[in-house]
Amino acid sequence: MSVLVFLQNGQDSFNLLFTFTRLSALEEMIINDNTLNELPSSIGLLRNLNTLIADHNLLKELPHSICSCVSLRILSLADNNIRQLPEDLGRLTSLKVMNFSNNILSYLPFSLTQIEYKSLWLSDNQNRPILQLNSELRSPYQKVLTCVLLPQVHFLPISSAVLYNYFFVIDQRRACDGLFGASACQQAQIFVSHFQHR
Repeated sequence: MSVLVFLQNGQDSFNLLFTFTRLSALEEMIINDNTLNELPSSIGLLRNLNTLIADHNLLKELPHSICSCVSLRILSLADNNIRQLPEDLGRLTSLKVMNFSNNILSYLPFSLTQIEYKSLWLSDNQNRPILQLNSELRSPYQKVLTCVLLPQVHFLPISSAVLYNYFFVIDQRRACDGLFGASACQQAQIFVSHFQHR
């Protein structure tokens, strides 16, 4: 088996995934939408793995053993809860495409400077595949990479019902009170930004 597509398998996803990491010839693993909280450390045994797509899960971190997947060329972890990437991720010198958009990363490991990647995505609305990264000392012992898109902040979607009710209240207030100080658009922006930063 060279390709594994793993579709919404519920609570037993982790155990099943652990079993599949024993398939040493596996080259592609697509495990989107599985509510996975973690990847098994045995994923490091997949030396032939060249594509790992684990978007739309609940991952908080990556096991350090992923740095042993030396054939990895595409790593997509969009829409998870990842706060920090392994420091040695730069050992994956075959990496060409990385997608870390919509996580909660504050910085990137400095070791990524060892990779000649083609694209690094940190946001869905990013307009270029390559970003200007800057080095920064996080502590006397840790050098990291930052850019204008870091730190990442989770966007909390607002339901259309909430917005409808809010605009209904604005219209009622304007009709009853005759207040025309702030426009409905300005009030809506304040409302939306309040919920985005919660």
